[in-house]
This record gives sequence, structure tokens and C-alpha cells, in this order.
Amino acid sequence: MSTSVSSNPNVYKQPSGGKFESASLISRIQAVHLLPTFVLLAFVVPVLHRVHFPLIWDWAGLFQSFGKLALQSVSIAAVLYAIERPAEVLARFRAQFGRDVRRSILFAAFVAILVIAVGAQFAITALIDCVAIIEVVRQDRSRQRRLQDRARALLPAAAYLFVGLVLAFTYTNAIVRVRFFGSYDTAFDRFDARFFGITVHALAHHVAGLVPPGFFRALNFIYYGMFVQIGATLIICGMSGGTKRSIQFVGTIAVAYYLALIIFYLFPSQGPYYVCPQHFSRLPYDLESYRTQKNLLQNAMYLWQQKPVRTVPMGFYIAFPCMHIAQPLIVLWFLRQWKRMVAALVTYDLLLIAAIILLEWHYFADLLGGVAVAITAILLTARISQIKPS
Repeated sequence: MSTSVSSNPNVYKQPSGGKFESASLISRIQAVHLLPTFVLLAFVVPVLHRVHFPLIWDWAGLFQSFGKLALQSVSIAAVLYAIERPAEVLARFRAQFGRDVRRSILFAAFVAILVIAVGAQFAITALIDCVAIIEVVRQDRSRQRRLQDRARALLPAAAYLFVGLVLAFTYTNAIVRVRFFGSYDTAFDRFDARFFGITVHALAHHVAGLVPPGFFRALNFIYYGMFVQIGATLIICGMSGGTKRSIQFVGTIAVAYYLALIIFYLFPSQGPYYVCPQHFSRLPYDLESYRTQKNLLQNAMYLWQQKPVRTVPMGFYIAFPCMHIAQPLIVLWFLRQWKRMVAALVTYDLLLIAAIILLEWHYFADLLGGVAVAITAILLTARISQIKPS
């Protein structure tokens, strides 16, 4: 499998001379594109002092989570490439294993042992990552250098994403400290009932009575699988368009989060699981979503009661707007030139909408808010990126 992704030259302008963009391109990227992040960084110390948070983050935990996301993102990027160019990937696989029966048997045995030892999900992720790395290594030297340059071009965008997410989560928890987290839940619940004719929790309970528990476990897996779309898209944008394109993508995600922070401060809400008195008793109790929702409610109340914390908490409490919709829409916009990738992601995202609603994470109104935030972030970032540097 090739690790590069073909791109439309009308969309991405490749550098001349056969050399890919390096991290030095950041100096030519418009500074205004990073302005919201700089502003939040400048105010983070006084804000944390105001809400009585220590200037201590759990960096070990944050880097561990980000590293896990990075490994999974490599796998999803490779899968999306295979979906986009299946004939090429299949031909390479046949060249490696189709003509050697012994190699195929050994590979199958290795896969089976790995699945038994570490579980199917981790085994598949590790295998896809290994195949992608091996494919890079086996390239000729000139192509290998180009691929290494492209990989290095991802680092500034990855750092930008990390900083943006830490800031977004930090300010989310600071807002919960000063604004009651469920102030507008009843209003959003009534909005759904009036304009959609049903509430999210009523719909979820109705469906729960019609399907087996395994259905909700599948929805739980789909819900948490959304996050790797972001990392995979960063990789694809960086490998095809270089540092500038990957930073533009990350900047759009960051702007969406910053818009969500403003809206959350004005209209704080937790989600349908907060207003539903039967949420934790009628639906499958062993799902990760429900454990997380219980913890979020407990932690939000803890913060609202002004109790002390040892490190800056990293809970995410924003129901309106729905970032689980905003981020996939931004992904689809940046990958729009790759039709098969987009078709696969749209199929996944339709299932994601069902997971968002039936697990009672968000109101219908939240979905509309997420769409609005995604469109606004895309328009703002596109307009900013057109500004000529001085």
C-alpha cells in the first residue's frame, strides 16, 4: 500500500523542484490564522486564577491519549486510502502474499496469535500501522526522502491540534466553574418537543424496547470512533497538501471549538441524559457512554460547587453545539476531492447521528448548532487563509 495520496493539482499546489514543503512554511502562513489560539493562551493564566484552578495539567495522561489517537489515526488514514484506491492496494497485497503460500500461512497465523494476545481492535490497528511503515521503508531512496519530508510536515499541525484541544478543554471546565452546566437543558428539550414532535429521550427509550442490547453497544463503538477521523484527515491533508493545508484543517477544527466555547458560555447545557430521569435505568447500564455520562454529571457538579482540584480538569461538557457533528462535517469538506473516502465517511457519519441521538448525548437542536458551527468555521478559516501575508 502506498502511503501517499494523489491530489487534484487544482486544489493543492505542490512545491516545485520535487521537494515537499517543510516546517519552515509556518513562517509564511498568515499569523491571523492562529490569533484565537494566541488570545486563549494569553488569558489562560488569569482565567485559571479566577476559577481557582492550579497551573498544573496532567501532561502524561494527555500525551498518552494523544499518542493513542495518533496510532489509530494512521490506521484509519491507511484504510481510507485503501478505500479510495482499492485496485492498487489489492495489487500490492497480492504481490506480497498471493504468490507465496507459506508466507500467506505464516501471516495468517501471526494475525490469529496477535488477535488472541491483545484483542482484535488493537491487533488490526497495529497490523495496518506496520504495513504502512513497511511500505514507506521499501520505497526507493528518493521517494523515501519525499515521504519523510511529508511526514515531518505533519508535526506543526499535530502540535497545533494538541494545543488547541488542551485549550478548548481547559476553558470548557473553567466555564462550568462559573456557569451552571444545565441552565438551558430544559429549554433545548422543549425546543425538540415543539419543532420535532418528540424528545430525544422518548425516542431513545422507544428504540431500546425494539432492539437487542447489542445494538446500543454497536452505537457506543461508533460514537467513540469519531475522533480518529480528525487525526486521519490531518495525515491525509499533510501528505497531499503539506504543512499549510494540514494547519488550515487543524485551524478550522480549532475555530469550531472556540466558537463552541462562546456558545456554551451563553447557553450551557449537558444533553438529554441530564433531563431524562430514566436514562440510567432503562438503557443498557454497562456501556462506556453511560459510565462517562455519570462521571460528567458528578464532575460538573463538583466543579460548580467550587471544590478544589489538583490539576486542570479535562472533562468536555458542551452539548450545544454538537461537536460530534461539526468535526465530521469539517472532515468531509477537506476530503471532498476524494469521492470514495467521502462516501465511506458519510455512511459512517449517518450511523454516528443515530449513536449521538439514541445514546442521549445531544438534542436535535444541538445537531443544528453543530452544522452552523462547522459552516461558520469553514467560512472563517477559508477567508483568513486568503489574506496575503505582509
